[in-house]
Amino acid sequence: MEAFILRVKTFGYKIKLDTNGTKPQVLLSLLSKNVIDYIAMDVKAPAEKYDEIACVGVDMDSIRKSIAIIRNSGIPHEFRMTFAPQLSQEDALETARMVKGCDRFYLQQYRPRNEQDPLAHSPTEVLKAGEAIAREIGNCTVRGLGPEQEATQKAALTRL
Repeated sequence: MEAFILRVKTFGYKIKLDTNGTKPQVLLSLLSKNVIDYIAMDVKAPAEKYDEIACVGVDMDSIRKSIAIIRNSGIPHEFRMTFAPQLSQEDALETARMVKGCDRFYLQQYRPRNEQDPLAHSPTEVLKAGEAIAREIGNCTVRGLGPEQEATQKAALTRL
């Protein structure tokens, strides 16, 4: 991947890196080469629920290192969390606290893929969680609710 990014950068393109945070050494290597223009990292859940939500065992030390690297990189960045049905508003708050001080935090509505998947939180529940996160860490934008709810959400969070 690194060789590909270096090659693309020679053509003058800006590079956005999307990561799950499991390989902080790759982040450090790419940042040391000054080739990344924007970083987006998915954060899944509070530490005690991370494996369950990620559906795989995750090294939380790697996640924490990646978060710190990104926050301290000086590169514009965002962290985003899909508000899975197994998570509560308090879980969303705890997850957001892990990235406090970030440029941008996005709370995304969960989308079931089939009839067997659990139902998503209601738009009202997602908006409430977004408002609580914005109060706690200073910023939060909710995604995936549809235009009407997102317009309402932007107005509400702007007032916080």
